[in-house]
Amino acid sequence: MFKIRPLALAPFVLLLACGAKVENGETDTLDLVDVATLVELVNEAVDYPALPADATSALYVVANATPADANGSLDHPFPTISQAILVASPGDAVLVAPGVYQENLTITQGPLAIIGSDEADTETTKVTLEPPGTDAAIYIDQAHDVTLRGLTIQAPSTAGIWLQGGSAVVEGCLIEESVALDDGLFGFGILATAGADIEVRNSSLSGSASVGIMLSSSTGVVAANRIEGNGGGGIRVEESSGTVIIEDNDIIGNEDFGIGIFSSSASLLSNLVEGSLAGGPSGSADGIVATALKVQDGATLGPSQVDIGNGNIVTGNQRVGILLSGETTGTVDSNQVVDNSRGGIWIQDGAGGEEGVLVKANDVLGNHFIGIGISSGSRAVVSDNAVADTLLANDFNGPQMVQIGDGVGVFGGSSALIKSNTVSGSGRIGIILDSTAGGASCSSQSSSSGSAICGNKVQDNQHGIVLQSIGVETPTTEANTLSGNTSGDTLKMIGPDEESFKLLKEVESGFGDGQNGLCLPPDCLE
Repeated sequence: MFKIRPLALAPFVLLLACGAKVENGETDTLDLVDVATLVELVNEAVDYPALPADATSALYVVANATPADANGSLDHPFPTISQAILVASPGDAVLVAPGVYQENLTITQGPLAIIGSDEADTETTKVTLEPPGTDAAIYIDQAHDVTLRGLTIQAPSTAGIWLQGGSAVVEGCLIEESVALDDGLFGFGILATAGADIEVRNSSLSGSASVGIMLSSSTGVVAANRIEGNGGGGIRVEESSGTVIIEDNDIIGNEDFGIGIFSSSASLLSNLVEGSLAGGPSGSADGIVATALKVQDGATLGPSQVDIGNGNIVTGNQRVGILLSGETTGTVDSNQVVDNSRGGIWIQDGAGGEEGVLVKANDVLGNHFIGIGISSGSRAVVSDNAVADTLLANDFNGPQMVQIGDGVGVFGGSSALIKSNTVSGSGRIGIILDSTAGGASCSSQSSSSGSAICGNKVQDNQHGIVLQSIGVETPTTEANTLSGNTSGDTLKMIGPDEESFKLLKEVESGFGDGQNGLCLPPDCLE
């Protein structure tokens, strides 16, 4: 950080040059002070961020600077950021002094940096943009290598930052309370469209009417941000143009979902996804959801492929912790999935492809209804997980109220290879297979040939392992250790003439998965 003066302080310079000092009641006239020295003194009054090392040259902006002879120099800074952008050359950096700037910015060429703080940290941000009107606060149109650092954007319409094509890095920015248009559309914190490549790091996005960070037909990296209290989801990726990396974010209290991956490829690593609330376009409340977008005739816009791992914490969401649905493949590996209200991990609607979703080495603890569920023709390999303390919760099954609290369940023509898990403390059943068939062996590497239950520790549940409504071929059950289960430690086979265990209603109907896309340009712009 270095400091220079705005032109607005020039009268203070004249006062020092012509002033007097009072000493022992007597007034002495000062000698005329060298103007350069006075400028140096006044320079201490204004803080500019440092010039980035890769910048060609600098343009300077001070809110309310004298506009008459402003040229962006140290001595004659621009009073608005827009003026600096208009005259900037590729490679320039616009250094913005602390203050409030009531303007909308449009950037059409790069490289260009707009810098409000030396550090990519929202705690040091002192430059505030209050955009008037209904345009995005910062609109980047096909410009490449744009950097935005250390800016606060308050109550923008449409979007705080809209990257339409091109590429940009957003770091240390604070975007609050983005507002939807009168028709209810838009209201994003950050929006990337039309093949954009964006990095969003160390920023905070809160209170948006729609999604906090939305990538549509774009790609990028979203890392180390706080994304909280947005009305249409925390992070949403639709039809990505490459694999999107979402890493080390705190995603808290968003409506609809924390992270949504739709007809896209994404890697989700070490995020905290907590407290998703019912609301948003689909009315859901999932921590993480991945599915294929559908159009009106039922066709999809392509599959999703997700790798969800490396220590994501998914907790306290009002519906499912992690939901994979439809044309979705990938892995769910080494996560903590805790205290979600309608299930920990749920694979549904034919997800898993030929080999099955790999659900491995997760801690699935204290979820309601079910720890890990596979339903409606899906496939999965469920191995080396700790599934504990799944809680009984009330559900309507037709007119009846039933209590369900199962550790691992496979339902509705799905198949799963369930091996080497520890399933304990379930309020009802440790492992249940319903309306599925065998065919897999304990040495199988996928669930493509059917279901098997092998080498699991099933302990301290009300019931241990239950098979009901099984097809012609009974699933393999080998080398499982059952102990401490209240109803006994033997396998239960529920025949066709016996009363079966009731199931969670979503086994047949499925969880809604937000499979319709959001309305975005050009469809939403006449």
